[in-house]
Amino acid sequence: EAPEDGSVAAVAAVLADLVPITRDRAAMGYLRDRGLDCRATRGWYALPSDETARTRLRDEVVARVGAEAWASSGLSSVEGPRVGLWSYAWHGPRVVIPWRAPNGTVEALQGRLRGAESDGVRKYVFPRGRRPRWPYGAEGLDLAGADTAVAVVEGAIDAVSFDLLARAHGADAVALAVPGVSAWDARWLRLFARRPCIVGLDADRAGDAAVGEMRSRLASVARRDGNRRPIVSVQRPRVGKDWNDALTAREVVA
Repeated sequence: EAPEDGSVAAVAAVLADLVPITRDRAAMGYLRDRGLDCRATRGWYALPSDETARTRLRDEVVARVGAEAWASSGLSSVEGPRVGLWSYAWHGPRVVIPWRAPNGTVEALQGRLRGAESDGVRKYVFPRGRRPRWPYGAEGLDLAGADTAVAVVEGAIDAVSFDLLARAHGADAVALAVPGVSAWDARWLRLFARRPCIVGLDADRAGDAAVGEMRSRLASVARRDGNRRPIVSVQRPRVGKDWNDALTAREVVA
């Protein structure tokens, strides 16, 4: 993993200025189709699919942050005829989601492909060597009340979906997202300490297999009830595989 040098935050600041998601009609349509809105996704970005537009954006990023920071960010290609341009792994139109440290610094950018995948192009991708150091949503936890339950879910879109569902149902809970069911860092436990905790992993085979271990982790730091038992519950989406499935199903019903 590359050392934190501010390059990702520098690139993120330029993307926030040049390509906020609110300026991209297709990207906003994608969010609406998934039941999300501007408030829930404020601060996200949108990468165009057109190569000319992408090259122009890359040139502006480099002009503002410098070639060294651009290369260090993990977003640029390091081999072949595309050296210095966007990494091929980031091909295609993408919703770009900033993952922040608890202090609000952007430390990772996650690109979610809109459209069909092709060879060497994954649906979800982080910059080379720049996977998240903290769960998605960590920067907002200080705004939660002392009694607010904290859920662990999979992926930023599920975290936003969980929060929207919790708000709709009047539940005092917020979600923190890990980048995958197998991803865990022991230092993240401090984010759940002395709070009611929720295990909200996907309703699939991998999620089922990980529930017990995740519950044990959270139980080691969670708030305890009057009988000294850790307050840790397991909640799974009632519709579909994940919380975004549950949110979009609700939107359809509504």
